Formats: sequence, structure tokens, C-alpha cells
Amino acid sequence: MTYRHHIDEFFMAKIVKPAFFGLPAPTEEELKSLEENVSTSFKSVKFILDLYGGPFLLGEHLTLADFTYYFTSMGAVYLGDAKIQDHPEVYEWFKRVEETPSVTKIMDEYKKNADTFKEVIAKKASDSA
Repeated sequence: MTYRHHIDEFFMAKIVKPAFFGLPAPTEEELKSLEENVSTSFKSVKFILDLYGGPFLLGEHLTLADFTYYFTSMGAVYLGDAKIQDHPEVYEWFKRVEETPSVTKIMDEYKKNADTFKEVIAKKASDSA
């Protein structure tokens, strides 16, 4: 499985399927498995950071790889509560990318709406239960 697959699988199972399709939320066992896969994905980011010497994925400069990994992770981290903080080096990289001017502009708008979106998701999930 790829990084993106694990992150997308987590986001779909925890957020999209229950909130938008009325499907059951993952069981505790399924959620644990999904979280382990996400943790493995975050470990792969750490491996890449170590391999190229950071502070960005491919070394000293921000690249498309950083944007791709960041935006793949964003929904799982902010809406799905993926435990990126359990991986300090990856969390530092995530915040470093987020603090770049181009991402900051996007994230300012995203964060304004994230809490409202979480409330909508929670309501949809409870309505379908």
C-alpha cells in the first residue's frame, strides 16, 4: 500500500462514508487498524526526511513532493484527527510546510471553515446512526 492509500482509506472510513453516505463508522478494531496504517505512512515520511536530510522531503528546498504529501495528509490530520503529533519529526515537517506563504494562504481559509465542517460531519453521522 502507498502513503496516499493509507491516508485516503483512513479519511474515507472515518469521515466520508459515515457522514456523506450513511455507512457505519469503523469499529474500534477497524479504526485501530486504520490508525496503524496511518502511523506506518507517517513513518515513511520520516524515512524520506532522514534519507534526504530535510528540512523538506527532498532536502533543503520545498518541492512538489512536500505539497503532495502535505495536502494528502491535511484532511486526515485536521478533520480525522490522525495522530501526526505522535511522529515529532513528521509533525515538524508538516508545520514547516504549512508555514510557507503559499500554503499559509490556503490554510487560513481552510481552518476558518474546518470547525464548521467538523460540526456538519458530526451531525450527518449522528443523523444516520
